[in-house]
Amino acid sequence: MPETPKLSDVAQIAGVSVTTASVVLNHGKQFDRISKECVQRVTQAAQQLGYVPNYQMRTVRTGKTQTIGLVIELGDNPDELANPSRTSRYYFHQIADGIQTALTPHGYYLMQIWPSPERSAIERGIRATKSKRIDGMIALQLSSNLQAKKLMEESLNIPIISLEEHQPTCIPTILFDELAGITLLIEHLYQNGHRKILWVCPDTSRPNRFVERERHMLRAMASMGCQCEFCPIKQPLKPSDFYEPNLIETARQAMAVRLTKPYDFTAVMAYSDILAIGVHRAITEAGLRIPDDLSLTGYDALFHEYMTPRLTSIDHRIFDMGLEAGKVMMKMLNGGRTAIRDMQNTIGIIQPKLITCDSVKNISPGK
Repeated sequence: MPETPKLSDVAQIAGVSVTTASVVLNHGKQFDRISKECVQRVTQAAQQLGYVPNYQMRTVRTGKTQTIGLVIELGDNPDELANPSRTSRYYFHQIADGIQTALTPHGYYLMQIWPSPERSAIERGIRATKSKRIDGMIALQLSSNLQAKKLMEESLNIPIISLEEHQPTCIPTILFDELAGITLLIEHLYQNGHRKILWVCPDTSRPNRFVERERHMLRAMASMGCQCEFCPIKQPLKPSDFYEPNLIETARQAMAVRLTKPYDFTAVMAYSDILAIGVHRAITEAGLRIPDDLSLTGYDALFHEYMTPRLTSIDHRIFDMGLEAGKVMMKMLNGGRTAIRDMQNTIGIIQPKLITCDSVKNISPGK
């Protein structure tokens, strides 16, 4: 059996010291100071010999796992989370792609952390970080989970970042500017002559995560003198309710009922692109045309390009939020305790983009 190649063999072929070879292959602290030519020589030597760094030895030596946890707290019932018809994961994939893009140049990996029957995802992530099984954690949307927020705020000595946490917190947070996004959309409708608009959104009569966007929508409409009518759909409660076909059908049914009654709105704003698909179906099934009879907009820009006509929407820049979170995490890890302390109470704001397509008709006088 051929002898397993050693780090010293890689260093000899590359013409560098064992220390330099280790820094290159393990993305050590001095990695950024090593020339690209040197990195290439070491990498090629390792590939030539078939050398693979020993993960466990590296972890013991450096005290780092080179792994970040993405904490996903979707619900309390693990049986529902295991159901193949669970909530859409497109959002999470975009977030994860952005984070991993930021981590890869530093040799870091991203691992998803889900709840177990015994513990919440947040608790599992904190335990994993404190026990050195991961180096830090990024958590999504904790507003509805006060216990999770409390656990995180009690663990500020470890690298933790929150994404889209709109409630006050001392945890470093990356936010999307919801008000700016909804304002851009309403301004676009206003400029195209629309003054009476139907808002299709999950029922917000009880406090939930959908309230904030609706609050911003009402503020923006009032500032421009637009009239708003509501078309609430059944509020999603369990993970399977967020599954795309279920959301689409719920929106279709609500919009179909509304179209059986007289109306004077000229445009429909859907809370998301997902709901806009259901609204689109109801409008076309009623024999109406978009945008000739009714204009339609979405939000999040997830599926706008796949609709006919293409849907005017707001780019939520989900990938960019993940990318920024990954960059902030690397700053915390590279800067140690000082950086972790300095990042507390900081907020990064991701600005929206209006995606103007074909689903809005200009009905201004003279057009």
